[in-house]
Amino acid sequence: MTREELWNKKYELLKKYYNEHGNINVPVRYVMNGVNLGSWLIMQRQAYNGNFRLKISVEHIEKLNELGMDWNPNETLWEEKYKLLKEYKESYGNVDVPIDYEVNGIKLGGWIREQRNAYKGIGTCKITKEQIKKLNDLGIKWNYHSETWDKKYELLKEYYDI
Repeated sequence: MTREELWNKKYELLKKYYNEHGNINVPVRYVMNGVNLGSWLIMQRQAYNGNFRLKISVEHIEKLNELGMDWNPNETLWEEKYKLLKEYKESYGNVDVPIDYEVNGIKLGGWIREQRNAYKGIGTCKITKEQIKKLNDLGIKWNYHSETWDKKYELLKEYYDI
């Protein structure tokens, strides 16, 4: 079987998945007819983004786009969570999201912690300069606990003086 035939076989499986699920948000370990379709999609994204010397043709890109391919799902997910954070700020006037705060099944408080850790270079999560700017524009406190402690200490001193 040639590479093109193999690609087309996997694409046909992807179309079948699309027809069954209405999207191509295939889980990473999803196997159909002996083909790890999730891994194959990851490889298509890597080729599209120029990673690992993989190549993808314009024709293949167009075919995947017809099924609604998200070439950068991590960025899409980040933007969805950022939108929720903006809505939180509109409702509460700040972005001091409690750690256990959840909305639409998304643990927004945990996501904020991940962003703070990424900003500090802790963990595996990465954050771009553009994302940092967007969070800064919303008023994120990168050292939330120390800033909160300092603020509460100042309030305690005021109370003591009274």
